[in-house]
Amino acid sequence: MNKALFAALEMLESEKGIPKDYMFEKLEAALVNVEEVTPHYMIVVDRVNNLDTLEIQVELNSKYYTDEIRGIEKLTAKIGHVIQQALGLSAKIKIVQPGTLKRSEGKAVHVIDNRKLY
Repeated sequence: MNKALFAALEMLESEKGIPKDYMFEKLEAALVNVEEVTPHYMIVVDRVNNLDTLEIQVELNSKYYTDEIRGIEKLTAKIGHVIQQALGLSAKIKIVQPGTLKRSEGKAVHVIDNRKLY
């Protein structure tokens, strides 16, 4: 986890009493309820035109693999709605092919921060 995100989570815990792992637990619980995807995900934080963006990459379950655009768009909307309901925030959802997201042997890394903060 990057330092900026960790600091933000520390602040939420100390000021609001929200545990640091809350977002990850809620996200994982939400994804478990979507049978078309695996529980593997990656959160990508970026900055576009001075605004922070949030993208959640989820891995498609191999038995639901399709190259049909309409099916992928429908699933993307479904996942976005599930995450909105679980976390109370909206994010860009990117569905990736099965086996695409890196597996970790130790503690899983779920956040990539691409922002250039000066």
